[in-house]
Amino acid sequence: MNNYTISYLIINFLIYFLCILVINHYWSKDIKVVSYNNFKSYHWLILGIIISFVGKILDAIYWHITWTLFLLKNPIADFLIEYGTAANIPLRQIPIILACLCHIKAAYMTTKDKNCQNKAVIISLILALLLYYALLSTSLSL
Repeated sequence: MNNYTISYLIINFLIYFLCILVINHYWSKDIKVVSYNNFKSYHWLILGIIISFVGKILDAIYWHITWTLFLLKNPIADFLIEYGTAANIPLRQIPIILACLCHIKAAYMTTKDKNCQNKAVIISLILALLLYYALLSTSLSL
């Protein structure tokens, strides 16, 4: 192992720690105590932040394991690398899309402009269709 590899592994643990701190802070103070029916726009923003950080942790763990196995010359690493793009869909893209939808919902709640509200709905539908297409095309190619 070289210095870059050691740095990579150490930085990943720092990422896990910091992401967990952010998730814990916002979850316990703002989300856990509020029922879904009482969500305000800032709750949707915070939920989007939490979802994106959870996705980042899951993605970092997957690639941390993958590259550690690769460095240890474990044959499982080849499989994990080959199907890494398939793993990126649930671990990276879906959390980001869900976080975006939470932020769009927050923006939708704060505006009185009907034109803006309609744009938010259209953008949400386009994102949902893109997600469906990505999942469908991936499942068909596996």
